Amino acid sequence: MTFTGAHKEIPIADVHIPYSFEYADAATREADASLIVDDEGKFARQLDDDSIWMLTDYTGPTWIAVGSSLELATVAEAGTGTNNTKAVTPAGLFGASVDVASATPDIGAAASLFVRITGTTTITAFDNVAAGIRRIGYFAGALTLTHNGTSLILPGGANITTAAGDGFEAISLGSGNWKVVFYQKADGTAIVGGAGPTPPTQIDATDISGCVNWIDLDQESGSEGDAIGTLSDFSASNNDATQGTGANKPILRLNVANGKKGAYFDGSNDYLTYGTNIDLPTTHTILIVMAPMTKGAYSALLQYKQQGIYQSINGTPSWGIYRSGDGICDFVAGGQPQVVGLWGNSNSDYDFIHNYLRKVGTNTNSFTSASTSYLGTDALAVGVQVHAGYLFEVRIYDNKIAEADLYASIDWLLYKWRGLIRQ
Repeated sequence: MTFTGAHKEIPIADVHIPYSFEYADAATREADASLIVDDEGKFARQLDDDSIWMLTDYTGPTWIAVGSSLELATVAEAGTGTNNTKAVTPAGLFGASVDVASATPDIGAAASLFVRITGTTTITAFDNVAAGIRRIGYFAGALTLTHNGTSLILPGGANITTAAGDGFEAISLGSGNWKVVFYQKADGTAIVGGAGPTPPTQIDATDISGCVNWIDLDQESGSEGDAIGTLSDFSASNNDATQGTGANKPILRLNVANGKKGAYFDGSNDYLTYGTNIDLPTTHTILIVMAPMTKGAYSALLQYKQQGIYQSINGTPSWGIYRSGDGICDFVAGGQPQVVGLWGNSNSDYDFIHNYLRKVGTNTNSFTSASTSYLGTDALAVGVQVHAGYLFEVRIYDNKIAEADLYASIDWLLYKWRGLIRQ
């Protein structure tokens, strides 16, 4: 290969390198103020020792030796970025892992790209090194990495409790600030993230004025498969729902809804009768948490007073809360617990509730049966038109509770029974 400009042969490799500048000695080369940014990457010949240099930064200027005069960075220099004039080899860059004590976590000063952090002292910051220094490492044991939005930025914006074998990659931002750009738990689970959505405030049924009945399976005791003879009323009314006939008793199931208990109604003949009939004024609120397994004709959840309404799906009666002029909207059977209910001012001014959906009531159906109050069946066909699925909670009020209380209750019930958080 032939070069048209000045060049010098490097004897050890029989290589010719073209150069752009000539200097009498190192002092002259290092004092050249005429260099510009476009000169970076060009070569110069130093005549006193016949060496070749490459310009890496014109502002210094900064040069690195080429050929027989080439200097190699040590592992420490390569790992800490403390020298920018020496060449880096794989041996210099990829040294063996270095132990760094958590009590003095100077990972940037470690003489290797790879580090192992030992000890159990909480880490609130790493050391102050140049921006761009990178470290890949793992932890020998458990300690706390403390998140800081400036000096120690962690994934998820929250503290991390480490475990032996957890791995990470961190990059120095300069001025003692670091960002952990990757973190992997040794057991494969996700790291603790940020605070996330705030769970809703717990609201018991009796926290809202006017509660006349509160059935809550979470507060019941018993074992898996127990026949339920009584569901207690946790309001001041003490109006329990009971069933004395074994074949008509629902079954207690454990861990069926967010780790909580539920009453399973078989859809054949299970129901309970209230000790005192529930006779509400036209202004009232009902919230029921349930999970239907099937949709049968007139599948009743609650009977109070002697008339009722049902809501239908595709023209077929499905299920309802029964009272004169009031009812409940339809839903798809199966799946997770749902909040359903009524929220009304009068028999002609009320809304169906289905989770956060509110639907104006429309359908009415008169019954002539006595005004007995039931859970899981209606008065028109007791033990026949029954609920099939789970019942978790019932809240009944003798007033139309405030809209804020309505949605706060729904928020809590969906969190309590499903773990959902509205955002």
